Amino acid sequence: MNNIDKMLNEKLQIALSLSNKNMEELEKIKEPLSENSLQELTFAFMEENKFYAELLGQLVSQVHTDHKSI
Repeated sequence: MNNIDKMLNEKLQIALSLSNKNMEELEKIKEPLSENSLQELTFAFMEENKFYAELLGQLVSQVHTDHKSI
């Protein structure tokens, strides 16, 4: 595995870890919440996970662009 692959793999693992952590936190606190609050919180976690996915996509795209120019 070359350095670019290693870096991408590390970034992917971080993004997945953050996403999983968010979902675990949601599971821990969803019981005492009202249905409205739960829906709002779920949406917020989904948006944050979407942000991580987009960020990872940008990183992958940039690395591929940089790699092609080498």
